[in-house]
Amino acid sequence: MKDFRYPDAWPFDFGVYLKKIREGMNLSMAEAAIRANGKLTPSTISVIERHLVASTPSMRQLEGFSELYGIPVIYLFALAYVSEKQLDPNTVDKVWEEFSLEHFDAAEQGAAEASVLVHRQQLEQLGVKRDQLRHYSLRKVGLLSEEVTHQGFVLDTDIISVDSERTPASGELVAGWWREKLKLLVYRHNLEERDVVIPAQREGEPYSKLESVSDLEYLGVVIWRSGPTP
Repeated sequence: MKDFRYPDAWPFDFGVYLKKIREGMNLSMAEAAIRANGKLTPSTISVIERHLVASTPSMRQLEGFSELYGIPVIYLFALAYVSEKQLDPNTVDKVWEEFSLEHFDAAEQGAAEASVLVHRQQLEQLGVKRDQLRHYSLRKVGLLSEEVTHQGFVLDTDIISVDSERTPASGELVAGWWREKLKLLVYRHNLEERDVVIPAQREGEPYSKLESVSDLEYLGVVIWRSGPTP
């Protein structure tokens, strides 16, 4: 599937962005609404994709798209906000809040990627406190489950932000520390619980399998990702 994590052009249209993701998954509006667990209707999807409503979609609607596409709701909120206000997120400093990264490997402490930007207004709206957030670079220590790899929103070179206190909803991206492998695994809650397949990181290498996510040290729900634009 094409990488839809980044807008193709400015000015940015949030509705077009969502439509491209849905079409990339070969879903009709009716099929997409069914997968959104009652938080979206075909009519709502149509209205938002066609940008017939000028305001940012409601939190319930964003949660529906989040569950449907596996994209953190905070990320969708930021893109919807940028679209509504016609802002360039690379130049609007007041929209973002900067956090330092944490590392499992002491050798990574001096890495060039020393911080991550998270959307400030959405943190406030979700009630996420600074001390609940943890931020990790997946470079070198990150693994992605088969579901996450196929979905394509997070890459193993990204930085992720997780809410350590939030209870995950079914289908949300969550992170756990796989102590036996000394790896940080990103997977989809409830959809991948047992015999989790982790595709090979390099061609020719065998895939890995985790018998149960209960073997992981739970880190939290992934609410943000940041990485180099492809």
